[in-house]
Formats: sequence, C-alpha cells, structure tokens
Amino acid sequence: MNSVPSKTIISCAVLKTAIEQMLGESDHFSHHLYLPISLHNNPDNLRNSIQKAINKNRSDIIYLGYGLCGNALDGIHSGKASLRLIPAHDCITFFLGSRENYQSAHQKYPDAYWYSPSLIRHNEENLPGEKQDYTRKMALLAQYDKASAEKVFEAEISWRKNYHYAIYTEWKDLDTCKNCRQFAQKAAEWLHWDFIEIKGNSELLRKWLLTEDDTPELLTVPLEHIILNSNDESILRAAPHSK
Repeated sequence: MNSVPSKTIISCAVLKTAIEQMLGESDHFSHHLYLPISLHNNPDNLRNSIQKAINKNRSDIIYLGYGLCGNALDGIHSGKASLRLIPAHDCITFFLGSRENYQSAHQKYPDAYWYSPSLIRHNEENLPGEKQDYTRKMALLAQYDKASAEKVFEAEISWRKNYHYAIYTEWKDLDTCKNCRQFAQKAAEWLHWDFIEIKGNSELLRKWLLTEDDTPELLTVPLEHIILNSNDESILRAAPHSK
C-alpha cells in the first residue's frame, strides 16, 4: 500500500494568516515554517534562509510560498523533496489571483506601491507613511545635527518620486483587516500619491495549497532539480541540478 506523502509549508510570513485560515481544521501539512518579511531586504540572505529551511526538511513535498522575489528563488534546490510553488515575480500575484491580473495592473499602474492587510500586519514599520517617516527622522536626529539628518532623510526617500499610486488590495474571504484600508489611504495622502483599490482574488492561492493540479499556473520542481529564473513570461523553471 502506498503511503500518503508528507507535506511541509515554507513560506513568507506575508501569507501566514491566509494559509492558516484556508487550511482551517483540515490542515494536512506536517509542518509550517514562516520566514520574516524583512529577509526581502537582502535577496541573498532570503535565498540562503530558504535553502537552509529546505535542507532541514524531512517531508516528501515542500509547498514554497514565495515568488521570484528579487531573484531569491534563483538557484534554490532540494535533494530530499519535490517543491511546489507559484511562478510569480512577487506576492502581489498571489493577492490578485493570477499572473494575468498582475500584468494588467502593472501595465496600468507601473508606478504603484502596494499595500495589503498581510503586508501591513507583518511589515508596518517598513511601509512608507507618516509613522515610518517620524520613526526614521528621530533615529537620524540621534546621530546627526538637524540639517544633516534632513539631508540624509531626503536622500533615503528619493525613490518615492518614482511612484504616483498607492494600491490597496484585499481578499474578501481571507485575511481581512478592519483598519488596513484606512492605513493605506492615510499613507497615500501623506505621500501625495493617488489611492487605488483593486479587488483581491484567492483562487491561485487555493489551487496551490488545496489541490494537486498540475497546471501552467503552478510549478513542480522534482527531486534533484533546481529553480531558475526563466527570463520570460513563465518567470521560473525547473532544471536538473548538477552538483
């Protein structure tokens, strides 16, 4: 008799609430590991952390809750388990429900900064807005005189000039948040960005987590294979791993 393969989730913390709500009492995963969002600040550190978590795994299948994320998945491999993931540039695709929805939004609003309940809940201190600016200014004033602190601060936020929209997206059936929309609206006002709301869609996350479907929307990386940046619309691909 064939045994049921054991399954583990290794994911960014941004998906934690949605995953646990979606699984509910029918959780068939032997282990969940959620890595801090702050690891995205250095893709090499993120890649190393994901690889270490995979190397410690003892399950047959790892559900990997990451997109390409600054090339962090490029080079990830496993000799003990197959990997199941959503080929995507980042978690915005997960929030919107498909690569097509992501591409449509990105084409219409290429200069947009994204907010969602999970991003706000797990990463509020790093999201641009009034609170972050105040905290950073106080930290700089503790190191420099007022003029120098202001100069450093202006240099640090110069990237914001490239953005003109704050987009808020939320799944209506998962990971809802009473005050998150207001948080994003206030951030948009503070930053002088136009506020846009785009309805989220959890269908892609459900396919990844709750089915075993083999579709173009999902990628299965077999044993002894490596994840590579495909440099095309498929985003990620699997290739034999030559050690």
